[in-house]
Amino acid sequence: MDYILKDGNGLELFEKAREKFLKLKTIVISGQADSNLKQHPEFNKGFLFLRKPFKGSTLINLMKFFLESYKV
Repeated sequence: MDYILKDGNGLELFEKAREKFLKLKTIVISGQADSNLKQHPEFNKGFLFLRKPFKGSTLINLMKFFLESYKV
């Protein structure tokens, strides 16, 4: 999900979704990274951050990491 959303931000959406899906893994992407993002308690636990611009192969590798590491 993107970090910047029309009605909030990706971390707020992640936290709401995580209430229902405890094992949810997410890739948060942004070209305008919030300096507090890495201070979030779930950083690298429930989500990974990917800074724009990025290559498609980088996104694919992160998705593979989640699928293999967390047996999604």
